[in-house]
Amino acid sequence: MFEQLLSFPHSYEVDLEVELPSVNGGSRRYYYPGATTQAGHADFMLLVKPGISEPWYGFFAGPPSKGPHANGVFSCPDPDSLCVVVSGYGYMINVEEPTVWAQIPLLPVLEVRPVTDHSLLLMNDFTGVLAYGPQGQAWRVSPSKVTDDLVIDRIDAGHLHLRGYNYALGDVEAVVHLANGKEL
Repeated sequence: MFEQLLSFPHSYEVDLEVELPSVNGGSRRYYYPGATTQAGHADFMLLVKPGISEPWYGFFAGPPSKGPHANGVFSCPDPDSLCVVVSGYGYMINVEEPTVWAQIPLLPVLEVRPVTDHSLLLMNDFTGVLAYGPQGQAWRVSPSKVTDDLVIDRIDAGHLHLRGYNYALGDVEAVVHLANGKEL
């Protein structure tokens, strides 16, 4: 199941309930990773209707889905960016210029969480958290005490509370400043 969470103001529409376009059919097509227009493997398809440019279809590949991972489409603090996560494989895409994209450097992406009052889109893997802000990647942290099973516990008073496991210590907690990603 794919989550659609468009919490931030955005300049586009996303349609997840689309039919495969005909080979000669109108809208542009992009295959990720790569943003190529040559047909490729796809595990997920969507239609993006940007505010200015022409609509386009996105075809997204993900790794074999074993274990926990996120699946979804998320708006970003940048109103022209879209985050797509397929079987834990993440993509950040400029909707007006779909060839401008980046692979999210986490694998697998386990959770995506918007923090609108801090203009951050947070995501985590087993050992770290990555934050995207209005200008792109804002910070990345791997809490020193957490060696595995990291989860976002809660957010309060400008702090990100994390839980995880440490091979020497057992269950551990960490706290990070949302403003800069620094551990307390």
